[in-house]
Formats: sequence, structure tokens, C-alpha cells
Amino acid sequence: MRWVFLKGAKMRERANVKLLLSMVVILAGAAGTTTGQMVFRDDFSGDGAKTRFVMEAENYSRRSSGAGADWLEVDGSTNRFIEGPNVGQTAPTAESGARGNYLETVGKQIGNVAPVDKSYNGPFVDYKVLVETPGKYRLYVRWTARDIYSDSLYAFILKPNGTLLTGAGPNYFMYHQCRPKWIWDNRGVKNTTRCGFAGFPDCAVWRISQPGCYTVRIALREKGMALDALVLQTANLEAPSGSGAIESLRLPETTKLGSRAVITVNNIRGAIAEKVKLLEEIDAGLERDWRAYEGLEIMSDSGEYAGLSYSGLTTARREIFSAMEHQKRARAALEKSVANLKDALRQLGFKLAPGK
Repeated sequence: MRWVFLKGAKMRERANVKLLLSMVVILAGAAGTTTGQMVFRDDFSGDGAKTRFVMEAENYSRRSSGAGADWLEVDGSTNRFIEGPNVGQTAPTAESGARGNYLETVGKQIGNVAPVDKSYNGPFVDYKVLVETPGKYRLYVRWTARDIYSDSLYAFILKPNGTLLTGAGPNYFMYHQCRPKWIWDNRGVKNTTRCGFAGFPDCAVWRISQPGCYTVRIALREKGMALDALVLQTANLEAPSGSGAIESLRLPETTKLGSRAVITVNNIRGAIAEKVKLLEEIDAGLERDWRAYEGLEIMSDSGEYAGLSYSGLTTARREIFSAMEHQKRARAALEKSVANLKDALRQLGFKLAPGK
């Protein structure tokens, strides 16, 4: 009895992880009837002391093309473009380890033109966030670049009325400095188009004085950089690490939902994500169990077991087989638990958005 019979289930769970990382939850009753852009909601809605928005790059509220340049979506599992003239081709960065899909800049270099200047004609992507708590905010971007000629981007924030967030904060930041792998970066240099400086850790900071629906805008500076995710959070929170937290809840701009409801839905989604991770860990354990079982089987059949006893080999194989059976039953129970949590979301009036 081999472990390979679970391989299909393992692949399905990996697909579920990708789905969860790009999960969009919408009000079932509002599907197809609400209008407006999707808005990220605070992971700690109603807390009053801390705020966090986790955004997948491909789940933008709005995207614009520039003069001869663009942002194109890349399949994170194959590193191939899934849209535009380069569809099917491998992206220049081709960096494994993305949270899901990601965006890559293509076309012309924009160079030393301020993204807030009227002469700027590059493409940008917007992410709308509903800020409840005024305060000091840091923007982290999870990005990478293929070389030193593609390692910069611009970031700034628009107020609810669409004007630039200035005053206590900078006009914009330039993130710069090549990294060969995906990293969370907050090393922005404020109000400059020159990339002679890389910035210092934890320096891309804005001060938001009023609650409202703000827009985080990422603008192209150089082609060949890739954007995987963003986190806008109050400065009292630790920097994201690894692949980061599950994406924040997104709702249509016109949908009203109370803080307690947002936190409840986030807790359910977080529980689903954690259990999917446990399923992968069980799969990894079962795979290792099988390798041990198979090794003992080979030793037993060949007679090459040195100072070990044959009866000991037989008993060890039986115990490993029993351990695998227990884990398979635990896995089935965990899968049922995940299904129950998804049903709980549906009963609350939520569902996955079409195509997600």
C-alpha cells in the first residue's frame, strides 16, 4: 500500500492554498448588483490601536497603462505571463516563491520623472483601503527585480477626494535596490527620482490624520521589476516576513459591514488558511513515513539489514503503517473541518467571487 494514492489530494490542497491567498469574499446578496471598486478592509477593524491591510498585487482596484509600458499579470506557479502580448512567455524575473500570481512591469523605462508630476506618463496600479484609525503608517512591498537596471518603483497615497496625501507625510517614495529573491521592503527614499541611495529600513512612512477610503498607488519607474504583495499597516506592528499574512478582506466599495462582522469573517478565513497549511504538513509527514516504510521493506527483502533483527524490522514496518493510517484519518477530519468553515462563510452570506 503506497503513499502515492494521496498525491492527488496533495495537489488539490496546494491549489486551495493559492485560492485562499487570493480569496475575495463578497456579500452573496450583493453579487452582481453592487458597483464601484473593491476596497480592502482592516484586519483589526474596530481595534483603534492598530491597523493592517494585506494586498495581493494582482487584486488591484484599478490599473492603468502608460505610454509604451504596462503592468502584466504572471502565473506564480509557472512564471509565465497570462495576459498581454507576452502571454505564455516566461517573465524576465521568473522568481519562484510568490504568494500567488504577481505583476511585472514591461515596456519602456520611465526613469527620473516624479510619479506625481503632470509629465509622468507611466502605468500604475491602485489599491483602495478603508482606514478607520488615523496614525503613522508604513508601506511594505514584497517585490524583486532581475538586475540593477530594473530595481525601482514609486509609491504614494491619495486621499479620499483623490488628491495627493501631503502635509505631514511625503509626496511620494522611491523604493530602490536590487534583490535576487522576494523580499518585504520598506526602504523608500522620499521625494526623489534619483536612485543613488537605497534608503534605510522602516523609512517609508505616511501620517494619515483622518479616517476614510484611501488609495495606495504603485507607479512604474523601471521595467523588469515584479510586485507580489503589499502591506500598509500602523507603525506599531512588526514588519511582515516570509510569505506574510493571508490577504485582507475585500468588499465592494458600496458594501457596508460593521467591525465585528469584519473581524469574525477574518477569523474564519484565517482558520481555513491555517488548517490548509496543516494539511500540507500532514502530507509532508506522510511522504516521509512512506520513505521510511519503503526503506525497511527493501532492507527486509534484500536481507541487507546489518545488525538489525528481522523481527524488529517487521515490527517497525507495522508501527509505521499504523502511524500512516492515523495520519490519514486526521487528514480526512481536517478536510471536513475546512469544508465546515467554508460552509459557515456561506451561511453568513459570503461566497468566493466568480473566477477566484
